[in-house]
Amino acid sequence: MTPRMEQVVNEFFLKEVKLRQVSSPYTIAEVEAAAGVPIQTSPLRVVPKGDPILNKWRICKNLSWPWRPRGDIASVNWGLDSSFEKCTWTSTAQLEALFRDFDSDVTVMGLDVIEGFHQIPINALARTHLCLSWRGSIWIRKVACFGACTTPAIFGNLIDASLAMLCHQFPVQAVSQVDNIAIARKGESVQDSTVRNFFRKLGWPVHPEEAAKGFTWSRRFTHNGIIWDLDAKLKSLAEPKRLKYLAFTWALLKTGSATLTDMEKILGYLVYTCSEAKNPTSSTSSPSAEASATPTNRETSTESSVSPSRNGSPSSTNLTSQCPLTSHSQTSTFQSTPTPQTPESASSWRPLPRASNLQTHGA
Repeated sequence: MTPRMEQVVNEFFLKEVKLRQVSSPYTIAEVEAAAGVPIQTSPLRVVPKGDPILNKWRICKNLSWPWRPRGDIASVNWGLDSSFEKCTWTSTAQLEALFRDFDSDVTVMGLDVIEGFHQIPINALARTHLCLSWRGSIWIRKVACFGACTTPAIFGNLIDASLAMLCHQFPVQAVSQVDNIAIARKGESVQDSTVRNFFRKLGWPVHPEEAAKGFTWSRRFTHNGIIWDLDAKLKSLAEPKRLKYLAFTWALLKTGSATLTDMEKILGYLVYTCSEAKNPTSSTSSPSAEASATPTNRETSTESSVSPSRNGSPSSTNLTSQCPLTSHSQTSTFQSTPTPQTPESASSWRPLPRASNLQTHGA
């Protein structure tokens, strides 16, 4: 391990302890004596976080190692059953269908949960399976992390329940794309501070609006890397995301080699970009095609929020072009071809049934 990578890992543990996400270091004997059972650790990986040029890194826990049991040794994920875990995942096509029916007095606000997975505490009996080993010391993880195959669905179900309570208490509609939440109101029925305080009371810390990871009530906003204009009925790829995709691709071209994970990220970027920069004359894939491309919860994913989860493979891949929300014609009108339907009409205003009309995907 290079000195720079060792520094990254050391900074990771200092940050985790400061945030109380892991305990102070112990010896193996101390932990096993206190727990009364053997502990389990998993390999750590240092991977680039987003654009490699920015020199930001993420520590990933390989909870799927070993891929198959070796004698008495099995991975954490091997013993987890995620087949029954379901949660709501709102696709871009479903957002289009929802936004299309909004009246002119409907505005949207956005929230981004701070380190969403890390807000979920781990049962004390399970912590012995999520220990971290570094430089002869053992660190005990106290909150959920990336890598466990059930974590995304557990988080998704908690967000589903939170949004259901929000829609029950206030006259709003709310949908989520992992930790990116879009909430719509009619008129000025609910204030920004009211919604934020509601989430804080539920235990969800959210990024402040000035952190550029959220927005207040508007009809033109950036949500999950897409610029939405409800009046013009247009959407386009946000410039920071476009530059991020180009920088990552250019870095790979300079090195002349790429890993399987790198290529999966490139594929995700292309699918995401093509869905936002369609040729207006090209046809779009069916909603089922988009649902089938929704990402599974793969270990050591370095871009959970930019996974391949968009539909279509149109001819145009121009990252900067702007297109109608559904790209039916050269004009800015919405298309009339089949899209995921919501039960409300353009003139009605009811809380959005979260499980009945939105796709659900296994975790």
